[in-house]
Amino acid sequence: MAGINPLQLPKWEPAPQVDWSPLARIGDAIGQYRRKEMMAQAVADATGPDGRVDLDKLGTSYLSGGEVDAGMAAARLADARAQRDYARATDERDFAWRRDEAARAQRNADRRYELDQRILEGGRLPAGFERDPATGGMRPIAGGPADPVYKRQVTDRQNAPAGYKWADPSNPDAGLVPIAGGPAEKVDAEVAARIGLGRSFLDQLPTIRQRVKSGEMTGPIDAAKGYIGVGAPGELRRQIDSGAEALLRNLTGAGMSQTEAAQYVRRYQFSPTDTAETAGAKLDQLERELRYVMDTVGRGRGGSLDRAPPPGTTRQPDRPAASAVPEQPATPAATFDERFTGGPPRAEVRPSAKVWGDREAESAGIYEPRPQTAGRPVQVRTVDEARRLPRGTRFIDPNGVERIVP
Repeated sequence: MAGINPLQLPKWEPAPQVDWSPLARIGDAIGQYRRKEMMAQAVADATGPDGRVDLDKLGTSYLSGGEVDAGMAAARLADARAQRDYARATDERDFAWRRDEAARAQRNADRRYELDQRILEGGRLPAGFERDPATGGMRPIAGGPADPVYKRQVTDRQNAPAGYKWADPSNPDAGLVPIAGGPAEKVDAEVAARIGLGRSFLDQLPTIRQRVKSGEMTGPIDAAKGYIGVGAPGELRRQIDSGAEALLRNLTGAGMSQTEAAQYVRRYQFSPTDTAETAGAKLDQLERELRYVMDTVGRGRGGSLDRAPPPGTTRQPDRPAASAVPEQPATPAATFDERFTGGPPRAEVRPSAKVWGDREAESAGIYEPRPQTAGRPVQVRTVDEARRLPRGTRFIDPNGVERIVP
């Protein structure tokens, strides 16, 4: 028996390498197909009979299927659609309201015209009226008992409250002024001290503003002097602090606590990092709020306790423009009630607005009720402004009482 040579034994063959990538691509293709099928089914389920897609339902289906990005996109589209639907509904309601208002105004104008025609055909005119050749209707006799201007002047002259007088008796629109030495001129010692500080600061304000604009308290050196209170910058800072203290006293006297008022006033005080523009803006705001506070403290005392700005003032205080007519002093409560509720007819007769004091028109029932005006009430300062408002309008009189034009 021959021996076996170990070097000639059979060897193991290496296993062949298998390429599995085609199977992976097949899996990806199947996954994409299932994703498209799921999304198509979600769209079909969210589509209603009218063809409108329920985006909220579609987004929920996408999220449950693992499509987060598609679900969030559908949610954003649903929010945008809801906003558009709300805006469209609001516009439709506003258009319908305006259409009804126009129709109501036209009906009122037609009925007013018919009433005038019946009066003219009957050959009689109300006392104080004459025929208007321009319109064929009637108009108040100038200076007569039915003239709106005459009636307003007579009524206003009779209703001047105690302690006040009319600035121009022939022109009630000029407003009321307190009688010198009368009860309206009396001011408590505490109020007088607060107002005195405010007036002192406002008298110095033109010079202070000019010095601030010139950069007297800005820059490293001047800012440091102003901060520690030495030299001209320190004097200027003390003057500005006096104005802030005047505002603080008026605020604490107006119902604000000492801590709240101090925090409120701190925004107007000098800071070493202020520039000329920043300091000027602080001065402007301080002047504006100080004048408003003084005006509020002076209500019921013949107007504002703040006088006109002295000569040389470069900026006037901002006043809210409540209407296009010139601003007039506020009217005391009793006088406003008497003048507004028992006032004369309006000077301007609008077809869609009721004529005040027209008893014949009221008894004929030619006007339809006007719905209450939507939104916040209008702020008025004088009786004349209130009379210009359409009937049914909600407004707040100078005494803070909410009313409705009858």
